[in-house]
Amino acid sequence: QLISHSLKFHPSYRFHIINIMDVANACYWNAVELNNEGVTNLEAGRFEEARSTFQSSLMLMKFALKQEGQRALGSVESTQGAQSQQAPEDSSATSYEWSSNPSEDTPVNGKESPIVSCTPGSTELDLSGPFIYRRALRIYYPTLTSIPSELIEESAVVLYNYALAHHLEGTPSSQDKARSYYELALTILGGQRVQLSGNHLIETAILNNMGQVCHELCDFCASQHCFGRLHNVLSTIANSCMESYFDANDWQGLLTNLMLPQPSLAAAA
Repeated sequence: QLISHSLKFHPSYRFHIINIMDVANACYWNAVELNNEGVTNLEAGRFEEARSTFQSSLMLMKFALKQEGQRALGSVESTQGAQSQQAPEDSSATSYEWSSNPSEDTPVNGKESPIVSCTPGSTELDLSGPFIYRRALRIYYPTLTSIPSELIEESAVVLYNYALAHHLEGTPSSQDKARSYYELALTILGGQRVQLSGNHLIETAILNNMGQVCHELCDFCASQHCFGRLHNVLSTIANSCMESYFDANDWQGLLTNLMLPQPSLAAAA
């Protein structure tokens, strides 16, 4: 029933050919594909389509995790199914890649993000507001034969992408939703500094964008807290000589946010 609902929920959704014992795997693989499709929509400025696609991906990721948990408890009795779907001991085969920056100059379908902070390909930053990290994450699984057992990183990635799609929409209601989804993604990571494939620090993007959206919502105390945590993360990255994992303009924007003056409570009032 959930699979049928998913097909109606997202018309472009295409399942792999599966048998009844492969539901968890199929949901996972297709959740990954939908995430990557959403990233493509986000790059093109199709924010509404991106949100719809990420929402479908999240629903399927949640169902895959539920099915995997039931199987771990022995709810799946088929020996063949259990053998084919066992979680690998090492899920490091899953890898991630930052997307390009969504265009700020060329509207797509009559829409463009009203949020401007850094022009792609330019060394100039707009310092009128906090820098937004605009890149989403694609998920790749070149050598995985079955799904990871917990899906922590994948779930956090899709939630971050979903939050970013709301964030770039730029409306007050979408900013509130973006903040909620950024917070949930950070909660899933357990507050730990998680490195994706040794290259991509999703916590950096989440904390930076949470700080920006809180600033836009005039919650300056929360914004300052996020940027304070971001300072600690960026210090670790710099000490480990890992700043090259970020585009030079993005890295400059991240550092600029650390120097962003926060209005006093009296001034904000």
